[in-house]
Amino acid sequence: MYWWSNLANRGFTELNPLLYGHEDCGPLQSFGFIIRDFWMIYYVDRGRGTFISDGEETEVGAGSLFFVRPGASTKIIADRHDPWYFHWIGFDGRLAERLAALPLVMEHVTDIFSHMDRVEEYSNMREEYLVSQLLLLLCEIFPAQKRKDYVSYVTNYIDTNYMRRISIEEIASELGIDRHYLARLFGAAVGKSMREYLVAVRMKEARRLLLSGLTCGETALAVGYSDQASFSRSYTRFYGIAPSSAAARP
Repeated sequence: MYWWSNLANRGFTELNPLLYGHEDCGPLQSFGFIIRDFWMIYYVDRGRGTFISDGEETEVGAGSLFFVRPGASTKIIADRHDPWYFHWIGFDGRLAERLAALPLVMEHVTDIFSHMDRVEEYSNMREEYLVSQLLLLLCEIFPAQKRKDYVSYVTNYIDTNYMRRISIEEIASELGIDRHYLARLFGAAVGKSMREYLVAVRMKEARRLLLSGLTCGETALAVGYSDQASFSRSYTRFYGIAPSSAAARP
């Protein structure tokens, strides 16, 4: 059984669905070799088969995803005794390139493709509906605990949370790594400790707020200090001048 949705190429910039469907294959049923100029994700609902990409052959079973990369020569072959039933979606767009960081095959049980099967219920917005489901799938396959760029995560975390209490233990726990190891990584990459980086972010924002007319007390609270005295000490150490001074301009 072969089914597909008749999609239009809408030219979406971030994620642009081009093909969607599913197929219940017979024994040794195959397709390819073929080269595409866009990405495809296959999800094996049940059964087994073989995925060949640029000569690399991988056995794939139920509960797995495999990725067809643009320009790759690929072929798929259903198992002789337990042929697979799979879904597929083809797409391009800026966010699609993130998939290049993933292996060609990964185990990942998901029900998102069953939701994608409802695409015909949204006949006037098929492509938009598939974009929403595809975004959810990308969120699943790039889980937070797999972040490898720890330093970028920490700087972004501090940049967006400087106004509240932040601790190394909190950030390390979120990333699932040892806090001492994280501190060493950050120091080596940035040239300052996480606390020093946090203070610098807070002071830069404090200076902006003071120059915009906020009082020292208002500014202290806005940048994460519970009392004005500790804020004033930090500001004076950082800029060499008290925040209450009319000349608080480094």
